[in-house]
Amino acid sequence: MFIGIPDPSVAAAYIMLILAVLLCTVYGIVKWNSEGEISEKELLDEKKWSQEEIELEQDISGGG
Repeated sequence: MFIGIPDPSVAAAYIMLILAVLLCTVYGIVKWNSEGEISEKELLDEKKWSQEEIELEQDISGGG
């Protein structure tokens, strides 16, 4: 019997829940301000998408 829970499978579920919360919290704290590496391709893609968005906004505002 674990803290008043007679069924061991329910007790195991509670224990795994607590462990999962602790693991996710620690992972979040460790990765909080870590910045990922941006590849050259991703940078070029983002620049291309940004330019396409500007062109679309100009088309929409100019055509209305």
